[in-house]
Amino acid sequence: MEENKEVAIESISQFSKLVRTSLNNSDKEFISLQTEIDFLTTYLNLEMDRFRGKLFFNIEVSENIDVEDIMVPPMLIQPFVENAIVHGIGNKEGKGNIQVTFSRNDTFLNCIITDDGVGRKKANELKQMKVGGYESKGMSLTEVRMEMLNNAIGKGFETEMQDQVHADGEINGTKVIVRMPLISQWEIL
Repeated sequence: MEENKEVAIESISQFSKLVRTSLNNSDKEFISLQTEIDFLTTYLNLEMDRFRGKLFFNIEVSENIDVEDIMVPPMLIQPFVENAIVHGIGNKEGKGNIQVTFSRNDTFLNCIITDDGVGRKKANELKQMKVGGYESKGMSLTEVRMEMLNNAIGKGFETEMQDQVHADGEINGTKVIVRMPLISQWEIL
């Protein structure tokens, strides 16, 4: 707060917005993709402030997606983005990038979260070295949630994780693909 009061005040304002959005969406089964993107943008801006010049991000949406019409479960993507930051970029020396891309075909909405962090193997090794550290439940809860969604509306929610590998064989981050059934707001009403 003493270093830069204006940045601190803006961060508190963004955090308040994030909490307010979380509470507003917590009782909703689906929200517009635009609302989810706004939530992710607020979250990633807060993380950029926290990492002080070490984290950068970009969110891209294919032209064939109507972000107001497409509906998604609230806060389904955020735990994957958080994992990319905490385990990938947080363990990396130097700057890191997160890319979130939304694309679609006739039946699925795809969200691809890519980071240029240390990769899954190295992140797991570093996690094992920490004694008495924080144990995240976010991913296991997200898996249970996706299973419940599949049971409720049929199959269609799935994830795939891949290491990003340079031509020389060195791991350079992780790619997570989250597939969701393509749901229009008109199907929800």
